[in-house]
Parts: sequence; structure tokens; C-alpha cells
Amino acid sequence: MKHENLTMRYLYAWGALLVLLGHCDGGGLRLFDSVLHYGAFHLAIFVFGAGYFAHKLPTFWSYAGRRVRKLLLPLWGWNIFYALVLFVLRIFGVTFGTPLSFRSMFLYPVYEAGMNVLNLADWFVWPFFCVQLIYGLVFSFCARMENEKKQNKAEVLCGILLILLGMTGMFMSNHGFHIPALYPVFRVCYFLPFHVFGRWYRLYGEAFLKKVPPYLYSGLCLLLATLLTRHFGRPVYVIPSSCDYPFGVAVSILSGLLGVGFWMGICEVLACKKKPVRSLLSLGRHSAD
Repeated sequence: MKHENLTMRYLYAWGALLVLLGHCDGGGLRLFDSVLHYGAFHLAIFVFGAGYFAHKLPTFWSYAGRRVRKLLLPLWGWNIFYALVLFVLRIFGVTFGTPLSFRSMFLYPVYEAGMNVLNLADWFVWPFFCVQLIYGLVFSFCARMENEKKQNKAEVLCGILLILLGMTGMFMSNHGFHIPALYPVFRVCYFLPFHVFGRWYRLYGEAFLKKVPPYLYSGLCLLLATLLTRHFGRPVYVIPSSCDYPFGVAVSILSGLLGVGFWMGICEVLACKKKPVRSLLSLGRHSAD
């Protein structure tokens, strides 16, 4: 049986729960949101996880094809089904959402947020796909290097460039270019650094952190988040769907990493338990690939 990474499964589960709680004002639960705003990192968890699990395939096209099958086909398939349901409801006088059309089915998920009123999450799939596709290009480029050592150096350099590219896009969004036509680009820019950090964590950071008690780095993340909250007078948050980063570029990324790091420590503790938390494990298995 293939070994399962329980820590990441639990992290995906918490990510899904925090997305839900973040859209219903906490739902009566207060899971450290007074210093770690859910919106600062809940989607970053999944992009970080995608970077963590990213692996090379024989060709770029095989990599891209796998991402299309896993992300775009389910997105478009669900949107078509959802729109047909709304079409039937319109026959009975229930009129809301966007009418069925090629544009609403295939283009709205790229540049809209909240297509068809209730289908609010579809905007995330496109930048999530693009970030992974970009890293597929990185893998393809690095594969041209002569040996593994040069490939690793090239990948690190590409990662640095992608982080800088992402931060540049976020900066532009905050300084005069915050227009809906550029949202698809700025969303990708925001998520790029988290994918790179997820990849770097797998390659360079995980072995070290495994030697550190999880409550130690989890507590450190919570402490730093508390200091940020004290400095700004409120928890740091971002709104990636509309490309709003009100606390600045560096702080937005830092806050996202602190949230991921804190909950990863919690998940590491849960993963060490003799008996798995089956409810979280089931949710994590169905939250991401």
C-alpha cells in the first residue's frame, strides 16, 4: 500500500473547513482567527500543497494534460451541469444566475468571481491551474540541464524569479492597475509564491522541521501573527478573488505562510496520533489531488 502523508491530508482538510468558516463569519467557531485571519491563507494551503506534491513527468505535455484532466475538465463539467439545473429552474420561475452560454460556461471562470450566484468557488480553479502549468514549464526547462545538480540550481533560480514575478503583480494591483481585466493575471501572481514555497519545503525544509517539535514552530507562527495583528491593529487578510492586498505585498505573503505553518504544526501533531482522525482524513482525501 502506498504511504499516505497524513500531515498534508489533515492540512487539506483544515483548509477546506477554514474556507467554509471564512465565508460564514466563522460559523460560531473562533479558531485563532483573531490573529490568523482565515482569508489570509486558506486558499494558499491548497497551492502550497500543490507545490509540495509537484513532481516531474516525462514531458511538459503529459504534465499539462494531467492538470487539464484533474482541474479544467471537472470545472467545465460541473459548470455545465450547474447551468442546466438553473435552466430547468427558470422554467418554473426561479430566475437567478447567468443564462447558459459558451461565455458563462468557459470564460466566466477565468475572469469572474461568483458565477451563477451560488457557484462562488469556480474562480479559484483557473489560477490554481495556471500556477501548476507554469511550474510544469519550470520542470521542462530544468530537465534540459546536464545533471541533477544543475537542474536543482536552475529550479531554485526559477523559483526565485517566480516569487519576484508574483510580488510584482501584487504590487501593480495595489498601485494603479487594479482593474477587472487584469484580475486573472494578478490572481496567478498572488498564488505563485505559495506554490514555490510548497516545493521548497518538500525539497529543503521538511527534513529539518521533522526534527523540530511541531508545537514549537506552530507556536512561533502564532507569535509572529500576533505581533503583526498588534502592529496593524487587526488581523492581516487578503481578498485574492478581487486582488486586494490592503496590508502590502510582503506582509500578505508572510501572513499566508504563517497561517500555513501554524496549521501544519497542528496537523503534524494529529498525524503522530496512533489512531487517525477519520473525519478529517476523509475530508482531506476529497479536498485536493
